[in-house]
Amino acid sequence: MTSLVDFEGINRAALRNGRSFLKDFIPGGTFRSLDYVVRNPTRDDKNPGSFKINYKTGVWKDFASGEGGSDLISLVAYVRRISQGEAARELAAKLGVLPYKGDAAGPSKHCSSNAETGAGTNVTDNELVVPVPADAPPPPLDHFELGNPTETWTYTDAAATLGYVCRFDPPARKKEFRPLTLRRVNGKLEWRWEGWPPPRPLYGLHKLAERPSAKVLVAEGEKSADAAQKLLPDYVTVTSPNGSKSADKADWSPLRDREVIIWPDADAAGGRYQKAVNDCLTAVGVISR
Repeated sequence: MTSLVDFEGINRAALRNGRSFLKDFIPGGTFRSLDYVVRNPTRDDKNPGSFKINYKTGVWKDFASGEGGSDLISLVAYVRRISQGEAARELAAKLGVLPYKGDAAGPSKHCSSNAETGAGTNVTDNELVVPVPADAPPPPLDHFELGNPTETWTYTDAAATLGYVCRFDPPARKKEFRPLTLRRVNGKLEWRWEGWPPPRPLYGLHKLAERPSAKVLVAEGEKSADAAQKLLPDYVTVTSPNGSKSADKADWSPLRDREVIIWPDADAAGGRYQKAVNDCLTAVGVISR
């Protein structure tokens, strides 16, 4: 069954902070009342004035060319020269929201995948780049909407960095998490607030490689994994990215033939996470759990 892209939900998410999004997506413009006035990046637009985007509704129009659209997804598709579906998925990844109706991650399941995290593979335009090469630009210090992260966790395999997960605590809002990965966009390396595609790497892969005989403890979330590592130094602690609902999108194959204990949070979400991880470890093949 094909998952449907949640165009309305993605547009709503982008409009929650439309001013910040537009300044980040097409820099150099100014706000005049509800309109963001900026030079059209798709043509030789000498002076701002004819290209306007309403940051409250997403409606945009180039009055010089007559081109326009009714939402921010169509704007992304227009500027990036991609389809509406591609623009919606790209925008969802950038904002850290769910791209699909119903099944947020699409129909695929990756519990028992033997795929690597991507190291050593060829990359093309708009593709994930892992591991991060030595000549990569430094990652950004803040998020265009959420500001500076309060915590940052580095995902590393045995040899190099794979990306980051950042926590934000914006005023008057709940905590939010955003993955940060390196991409090749139009032949140029850029950091994007986008996650790894399934199968996603585990947090703590470098420790697994360093201690191949140690028992493994699976915690729920990066912060819990760090705390458990301090409490139980004889274990290697790991976790999967993207929270308790995404355990089946991670690559658990590095735990094959390891002795594993699952230590989730003591709540309903933790119980669901424990079951999902247990199912994945059964598929992969571990000694005990």
